[in-house]
Amino acid sequence: KMKKSGEDGLVLELEQNPDLLAGLATVAPGALRVGFAAETEHLERSARDKLKAKGAHWIVANDVSRPDIGFESADNEVVVFGGNGEVERFPKQSKDELAGRLLELFAGEAT
Repeated sequence: KMKKSGEDGLVLELEQNPDLLAGLATVAPGALRVGFAAETEHLERSARDKLKAKGAHWIVANDVSRPDIGFESADNEVVVFGGNGEVERFPKQSKDELAGRLLELFAGEAT
C-alpha cells in the first residue's frame, strides 16, 4: 500500500521489457522461433512486419477486435505467416483444437 499525499493522484512509470523473441535469433539461432500478434487492424501487414523485425520463423496473428474470438472467448481464429512466404489460415475453432493444429504445423519445422 502507498500513502497518498495530496489530491493530484499518482504517476506510474513503466519500464520496457527486453524483446525476448528478437533476442532468440542471436542467443539460439537454431531454435524454432514463433511469435504471436494480437492485432486490432491491418492484421496481415502488422504480422508480416513483426515476422521480419523479430527474426521469427512464424507469426500467429489474430484479430482481437472481434468479440467472438480471442480474449474472453473459448474460440479463436488465426492466420499464420511463415518466413518463407507461407500463409496458413485456421478458421474459428476451440482454442484447444487450434493449439493442437498449431503444434502439428510447427512440429515438422522443429525436426
